Formats: sequence, C-alpha cells, structure tokens
Amino acid sequence: MANPQVLMPDDALPFDQLTQDSILIVELQDSDGSWPLSQGKLAVAFGNLLNVLWSTTKKSIAPVQFRNALAKFNQHFDNDDQHDAQELLAFLLSGLSEDLNRVKEPPAPVEQPDSAGRCDSVVADQWWQNYLRREVSIVVALFMGQYKSLLSCNTCYFKSASFEPFTLLQLPLRESDMFPLVLTVVFPCGREPLRCTLDLRRDGVVADIKRAIRHLLSLSNSTAIMVVCINNQDHTIQSVYSDLFKLSQIKEQEHVIVYELEVEKVADAPESLDTRLHVGDAVGVQNDRSAVPTHARITACNDNGTYDITFWSGRADFGY
Repeated sequence: MANPQVLMPDDALPFDQLTQDSILIVELQDSDGSWPLSQGKLAVAFGNLLNVLWSTTKKSIAPVQFRNALAKFNQHFDNDDQHDAQELLAFLLSGLSEDLNRVKEPPAPVEQPDSAGRCDSVVADQWWQNYLRREVSIVVALFMGQYKSLLSCNTCYFKSASFEPFTLLQLPLRESDMFPLVLTVVFPCGREPLRCTLDLRRDGVVADIKRAIRHLLSLSNSTAIMVVCINNQDHTIQSVYSDLFKLSQIKEQEHVIVYELEVEKVADAPESLDTRLHVGDAVGVQNDRSAVPTHARITACNDNGTYDITFWSGRADFGY
C-alpha cells in the first residue's frame, strides 16, 4: 500500500494514484491561512498521526504530538489518567469540525420553526439548512445526522417535532440472559481441585449449578453436592447456599466452592428393635427439685411394667 499524502487546497490531486489504495488527507484550510479554533494544529496533528500509522513499520508508536495538541485545547486530557473512548472521539470530531469549518464568520443562530403538522422531511431539511449556515465541514458531511424528538401537549394535544443534529448516540446494549460463574470443585478422593467456568442463566438458582456440575463431571443424580461461599481472608466457609438461592444474589467478589460429598452408607435398622430396659441399665430420674436428672441403676423389672431402682447414693426406690 502506498504511503498516505497530506494535501493542501492548492495542491493538485494525483488522480493516477486514486486507484492504487492511496489515502488522501485534505486539509481544508482557509485561503488566508487562518484556522477558527486551534489554528489547524489539531487537524495537522491528526493528519500526521494517520500518516505515521499507515506508513510505519514499527509495532507500536507514541502519538506525542497528537496528544499534546489535544491536551492544549482540552485540559481534561492533559494527564495520564484513563479516559472514556467515546468522550475522546466526541471532542476530536468537534475539534476537527471547527478546524475544517468552511464558514469563516458564522451568522447568529436563528430560532428553529415549529413543525406545525408539516411533513417530517420538509421540517428536517429546514433544520439542517439552518445548521449548515454556521457549520460546514467534511466532519459534518461524514459523521453528523439528525434525530427526531416529538413534544406533545397533554392539554391541547399540540405536537411539535424537532430534528437536532448529532454526532454520537448512546444506545443501550441488550444484556445477555447468561453470565459466566467461576468456581472451584473439590473432590472427596484426594483428586486435585478443578477450577471451571459455568454459563448460567441470570434468573437461575443454585440448583442449576449442581445440575451443571453433574453434567460436566458425568455424576449421577444421587451424588451429594454442596455449594458454599468461602471467606477470602481466613478461607473458612462463610455460607452454604440452598438450592433455591438466586444466582443474581451471588456477588462478583464471592469465592464459590462446590464440594462433592462422600456419603457413608448407614447400616439398615433391624426389623424389630428391643427397647426394653434390663436389670443393671443406667437411667436418669427427673425430680421436682432439680432440672438435672438424678442417675440411678435398675435393680428389678416388675411384671406390671415398672422398675425398681437404686440411686448412686445407695438409696433404693421402686414403682418407676
């Protein structure tokens, strides 16, 4: 690709190069050499930056001249702080439009007329022509448009449409229904923990985490899983999430751990369990004078279902 060229108005356009992927940057300077806002320094610095970008063989460049020119006319950018890209682009387009404005002495602003029920195309063209009386540049031609706003009176129902010029529009981006959740899976058999990312629905619950883990690790539905939040300072369990806990309530800084639990098998209870007391069994006897039961031992099992006991002090009693 040929190197870009910066042309002045008096320069001849090299038409033979227009078909060779050349980049032409035309500086629309006034015939008397004047520039409205920044004496053309911003436009020249931007043109030189594009020239370097397209012609350099370096992997990176430092746009010092462009940055200095930008900061001279907007002190907001005269630092090493991080700035919003849209804010920078808005000021750059505004500055270039002022530098390249062909209207040397803009007339006083005129009051835009009401639409009064007229066709939108007619009203929009009138607004646009009034705007061009003060601003004509290549930036206006390439980067500016109009948006319609309609004002309606609730009392008389009169409607008035306006068509304001704009360079940038802020549009809301549709938020995805899914979100990534980074968590760690801890296994019971000494296996190395697994760190993974699950794509889950924002309106989901913790039970969805368990289903996703079972599917990811090919675990059976009977596998016990516990989802907890770990305290990052002392690495202790801060909370145990229930299955119905909403995923939207899990904070971004929370460290989520999933434990695969090893459940021990409990022996089946016998069909008949002998719950009767026998001679020699230790028992606790509640009395009215103390909330703490008194320890005793059974000395006899009576046929009527009562027991004779002897307290640890040696005192005997019966009929219990």
